[in-house]
Amino acid sequence: MEVLIDPVVKLSKYNAWTGLLGIVTSHISFHYWIDKKLLQIDIYSCKDFDKEKAISFINSFWNFKSKKVLFIDREEGADFKIEKIS
Repeated sequence: MEVLIDPVVKLSKYNAWTGLLGIVTSHISFHYWIDKKLLQIDIYSCKDFDKEKAISFINSFWNFKSKKVLFIDREEGADFKIEKIS
């Protein structure tokens, strides 16, 4: 993935971090609530990428005890496909 817009990360008044990174094929964004230890992350890309590699990186970086992962295929001209990965 190639960076198009440098990362922007801000702490909100709700004690939560929000970040956004523009990539050539779309964006990556996240919200992390410190008190709840809850992360929601979106990797939106028009280009194929290795889902398992992305999940592995996120797990190693954030060191989660549990997770829920959904993959949503939003290919243009087709119905959305939702796959529960874990």
